[in-house]
Amino acid sequence: MGVRGGNIVVSTLLSHFPIGNVRYAELMERLIGRLNLRIWATTGSGYPEIEGVRRYARVLLPVRARLGRPYATKFLGPLAALLTRTDRADVYWLFDTAFPLLVYRLLGEKPFVLDADDPDFSQPPHPLLYDRRVVKVIVHTEMIKKKFIELYGLDARMLEVIPDGVDLRSFTPTPIPDSRTVVYVGTLAPHRSEFLSQVIREVNHRDKTVRFIIIGDPTPRFIKSIEACLDSVELAGYVSHDRVPVYIKKGAVGILPQSVSLGGRVSFKLLEYMACGRPIVATDVDESFLVKESGAGIITPVDPEAFAEAILKLLDDRKLSQELASRGVAFARNYSWDRIAERYIDIFQEVKLGR
Repeated sequence: MGVRGGNIVVSTLLSHFPIGNVRYAELMERLIGRLNLRIWATTGSGYPEIEGVRRYARVLLPVRARLGRPYATKFLGPLAALLTRTDRADVYWLFDTAFPLLVYRLLGEKPFVLDADDPDFSQPPHPLLYDRRVVKVIVHTEMIKKKFIELYGLDARMLEVIPDGVDLRSFTPTPIPDSRTVVYVGTLAPHRSEFLSQVIREVNHRDKTVRFIIIGDPTPRFIKSIEACLDSVELAGYVSHDRVPVYIKKGAVGILPQSVSLGGRVSFKLLEYMACGRPIVATDVDESFLVKESGAGIITPVDPEAFAEAILKLLDDRKLSQELASRGVAFARNYSWDRIAERYIDIFQEVKLGR
C-alpha cells in the first residue's frame, strides 16, 4: 500500500457497526489506508456512519431485522468469528468484549491486542485478560495501568498507555466570546448532575447574567433541581459529536463538575475544551489530571461555592482566561487522533514481528 503499516492485516470483531464509541470511530477513520484493517460486526446500529469506513465493514445482520444485540452476539458471533478467520489477519484488535468466550476461541491462534476502554474495577477481570493470545493490553492512562498491575497481576510489559485524543480538524481554537456563558458537555449521571445543579444554583444566586449551556440528556430529576434557574440554562440535550464544537465555542468557560473520581480516564471534554481555546474549571478528581498537567484551568475542591467562584473569576478576568486557554490549545496538539493512530500502528507492527 506504500505507507507505513500497509502490509499489516488487522481484523476487529464488533457486536454492532457503526460503532458508537468516539475513540474507535476516530481511530478506524485514520487507520483505514494506513494498514489493512478488516471490520466484522454481527448487527447494524443506529449510530452515525463513519465517513470512509463503511465500505470496509462486513455487517452480518441489518438493524431493521429487529434481532436484539444479545441474540446477535450469541447466535451470529460464532459465524462472525469463523468469517473473520478468512482475513488471515496478522493481529486481532479487540475492544468490544460483548461476545461469549467461544467466539474468541474460534478466532484461532493469531495474537490479540486488547483495548481496555472503560474498565470496571468493581467487577471480576474479563477472562480475555489472561488469554495467552493477548500479547498487548492498551489502557488510557498511567493510573489505569497501575490498577491493572496491582489488582489483576498483569505484567507491566503487556500494558501500553495510549490516551484518548481530539479531532484537531473539528475542534479548532477561536477567540473567547465576550459573553458570560458556561458550557458543559457530557453525561448527566448523578456523579456529575447533582454537583452541576448545585453549581448552577450557586452561580445564579451570585450573578444572574451568567448563562449555562448543557450538552447531554437531562433527567427529570436534574431539570427539577434547577427549576428556579431555567431561564439561565439552555438544555441542548443530545448533540451529535460533529456538532459539539459549535456549542463549546459559544461558551467562555468549559467545566467538569464531577463529584467523585472514576479511575483516572482521559476525559474527551477536557481535550475538546482545550482544543477550542476555552479555559476550564474542574473539580479535584482523578479525571482532572489533564487540567493539572496543562495548566489550562482552575481546579477546585468538590464544593459548589468554590466552583462557582472559579467560574466567575474566569468570566471577569479575561486576561487570565486567555492565558489559560492558550496553554490548553498548545497542550491539546499533543493529543491529536492522528498521533494516537501512529501509536497503534507501532503496536500492531511490534505484535506482528513478535517483539
